[in-house]
Amino acid sequence: MEQSLTLLKTHGLKATPQRIAIYNYLRHTTAHPTVETIYASLHPANPTMSLATV
Repeated sequence: MEQSLTLLKTHGLKATPQRIAIYNYLRHTTAHPTVETIYASLHPANPTMSLATV
């Protein structure tokens, strides 16, 4: 998670819980997921995340 925080901050982005979750999801997949796939995977653990956020 520290790597996620550092990467986001060095690019001038806020390290929000949603952004970290999306980054970690993408970092650990070899597929090219759709927005809907990412949302469906992350929404149970992040119920306040919207499809527009992804």
